[in-house]
Amino acid sequence: MSVGAANLCGWALDIPVFKSVLPGLVEMKVNTAIGFFALGAALRLSVAGAGRAAAACALFAALSGLAVGSQFVTGWNLGIDELITRDKFAVPSLGPPPGRMAFTTAINFLVLGPALIALHRNRGVATAQLVTFVTGLVSVLSLLSYLAGEKSVSAYNPYTSMALPTAFAFVVLATGLLSYRPDSGPVSVLLGDGLGGYLARRLVPVVVGATIGIAWLVLAGTWAGYYQPAFGIVLFAALEVVVLGTVVWTTVRVLDRTDLVRRRAERDLQASNELLRSVTEGITDAVFVKDRAGRYLLCNPATARFLGRSADEVLGRDDTALFTPDGAEQVMARDRRVMGTGTPETEEETLTAAGVTRTYLATKVPYRDKDGNVIGLIGISRDVTEVLRVAAERDALLARLQLHVARMPLSYVLFDADFRVTDWNPAAERALGYTRAEALGKTPFDLIPPGARERTDALLARIRAGDMAAHAVHENRTRDGRTVTFEWFNTPLTDAGGRFTGLLCLGQDVTHRAVLEEQFRQAQKMEAVGQLAAGVAHDFNNLLTVISGYSLLILSSLPVLDPNRGPVREIYQAGERAALLTRQLLTFSRKEVVEPAVLDLNAVVDGACKMLKRLIGEDVRLETALAPGLDRVRADAGHLEQVLVNLAVNARDAMPTGGQLTVSTANVDIDAARVRVQAGIAPGRYVLLVVSDTGTGMTEEVKTRIFEPFFTTKGVGKGTGLGLATVFGIVRRSDGCVTVHSEVGRGTTFKIYLPSVGRAAPAESGPAAHQPLPTGSGTVLVVEDDDQVRGLTRLTLESLGYDVIEAPDGKEALRACRVHPGPIDVLVTDVVMPGLSGRQVAEQLEQIRPEVKVLYVSGYTDDAVVRHGVFQADVAFLQKPFTAASLGAKLREVLSER
Repeated sequence: MSVGAANLCGWALDIPVFKSVLPGLVEMKVNTAIGFFALGAALRLSVAGAGRAAAACALFAALSGLAVGSQFVTGWNLGIDELITRDKFAVPSLGPPPGRMAFTTAINFLVLGPALIALHRNRGVATAQLVTFVTGLVSVLSLLSYLAGEKSVSAYNPYTSMALPTAFAFVVLATGLLSYRPDSGPVSVLLGDGLGGYLARRLVPVVVGATIGIAWLVLAGTWAGYYQPAFGIVLFAALEVVVLGTVVWTTVRVLDRTDLVRRRAERDLQASNELLRSVTEGITDAVFVKDRAGRYLLCNPATARFLGRSADEVLGRDDTALFTPDGAEQVMARDRRVMGTGTPETEEETLTAAGVTRTYLATKVPYRDKDGNVIGLIGISRDVTEVLRVAAERDALLARLQLHVARMPLSYVLFDADFRVTDWNPAAERALGYTRAEALGKTPFDLIPPGARERTDALLARIRAGDMAAHAVHENRTRDGRTVTFEWFNTPLTDAGGRFTGLLCLGQDVTHRAVLEEQFRQAQKMEAVGQLAAGVAHDFNNLLTVISGYSLLILSSLPVLDPNRGPVREIYQAGERAALLTRQLLTFSRKEVVEPAVLDLNAVVDGACKMLKRLIGEDVRLETALAPGLDRVRADAGHLEQVLVNLAVNARDAMPTGGQLTVSTANVDIDAARVRVQAGIAPGRYVLLVVSDTGTGMTEEVKTRIFEPFFTTKGVGKGTGLGLATVFGIVRRSDGCVTVHSEVGRGTTFKIYLPSVGRAAPAESGPAAHQPLPTGSGTVLVVEDDDQVRGLTRLTLESLGYDVIEAPDGKEALRACRVHPGPIDVLVTDVVMPGLSGRQVAEQLEQIRPEVKVLYVSGYTDDAVVRHGVFQADVAFLQKPFTAASLGAKLREVLSER
């Protein structure tokens, strides 16, 4: 386009150099310049993407060439050559009209226009490049003809010769068109990376340049007259052979070196491929390559194993043929994302292949060509199914462990190697008062009283040395400044090399343990006293049975006015008082035999008040308010007396400077509304026993624990903590309920609700001298190891009208039973005897005489009787010492059960 523009300027301004370059040479015609301008503009527009404008310009140039060419072929003169200007050198008689372009120029325009359009549309590129090359070659020949001074090469006559600037412009234009599509057609071979392009780019310039140079030298020698044209031709041929031979030799050398490099590259590539194959086949992870469509281009054996197929079955397929539909869509969506963003990704994928579901950790990266374009992806997948399962089990185990640590009742404290707290559970928070956040970072010295530092130093030294038995009981200081006693179980923590890494401590607050131990020792003392009392009571009861029994027999046999009745009555009453003393001793030692009966609670209270006055002292005033017409209750009289005694003793201790103790009774009805307010009691009618004092009272904290065994607010040696627990047990044993109301500084009130059994009169329990004895009839077998008691029992029973068979032990009783010809109505046997016990005698006698009734008597306490198989609920039992009246009444009761 620039050459055409310069030529037009030369014509317009009459500048010869712009028209013919050198004086005397053929000038470029105006229509030729316009054609070059049009083709140059078409090339520029095509590169810029203006396809329609480029095609119009190219078509204009082709049509101008067609018009001029047709004039040469037909001999017509269309008059288009003189439209713009005239050639001042034109000689009409010598050729075509002036201003007409050369025939070869017209043909070049005719073929280059369509070639440019084809290149722009990327159609027929090879033909277009071949046509362009031919036009360029013709133009080069024209240039060579000017170099050789021979213009006939490109013209019919002087007026149709291709001008020098025209030939040059065609060479430039052909070069531009050949460079327009460098990646297509023959040009792609010349400019490609292959061996042919490499040789062409190096050898063609040499051959062309050498040929032109040789030709010019031969012509120059001929023009100078150094030799004849024939010799010049021979010389040209010889030099051309040398040039071509050199080119061939060079080509052979290049090909040889290239082949050597190729073989080395092939060996290196084979080695690399072998290394890659060894790595991919040996690795347990799946390694694969996919194209952009998701088809597998490469996969190692691990990939095939994961998919449950052979490698040949995998290659060429995509994921839809290998996984379930959901899994395939998941994988392919992620693949598209990796290829679209060009960013590597690592994610877990849970997939099902060949019926097996597993989880893989997959890393995928874009697969790029040498130009950096993404053409697929490369992936590495590791089967982490087992790893995840183990991790899940580990997490579950850790969660359970953390839950245990959080909920365990022991204080859990973890220290690091510098003895700083790193973990602290809720039990430690409750025991020591510090929250976990407050405790973190503290040392053991922050948790102990100042005086315990030396001992703690020694303990920590043992722990750091690895002493696994570094158990310790020492004092700790709480957040609120209290000092508590803790028992610590310390475990040093070490790494695989045995280096100390920390300390694990489990502790429990044992501040109250010393108190409990003292209470336990006190209870053991009471147990020993109780056992001693039980043993003494047995022998004492036997003696009292003899004393009271014989005195009552004598008293019954004396006339009313006999002066000896008074002394005998005193003996009997002394025995009764001794029996009451024995019963009180057993009550305090909790060894009495349970004998529930229908009782008048007022009578029990009235009888116990005499003893209570002695217990509470003179500075405490005892008041009673007993309701008339009180309903009866079923309970053990001794137990109720114990309840009164325990409550009175507690009230006395709560009134150290004196006060008032009030005992009252009443009938109450508990309805459903009151049940909702007072838990632990059923609706119904009850007999209420109220014991209140004006003592110091109790706090809410103490009140919630008063019925706990061994709980006491008294000092060491002043209380066992069993008194109110015993009260609670007795009341519940009688199907009752006990409540307490207390205010600090105002006193305490206990209310005991016992179920009412109506207004029936209670059975008389004590004998009276003026009442007739309960006589009877029948045969009684008496088994008693104590001779005096056995003799008294025989005399008493005979005086009551019974026939008596005596036996000192179980074996003798069984023998007497076998030899006695008549019936035996009742077996009266001691419970605890040498050899066979009373229960064993009764069981063996039942096999001989199943109709015999059994009455057990014993001077032992409740636990001894139970150990020998006699239970209070299902057998007849009479506690020693007994009287003729109590024995007769019990026998009537047993015989009446027939």
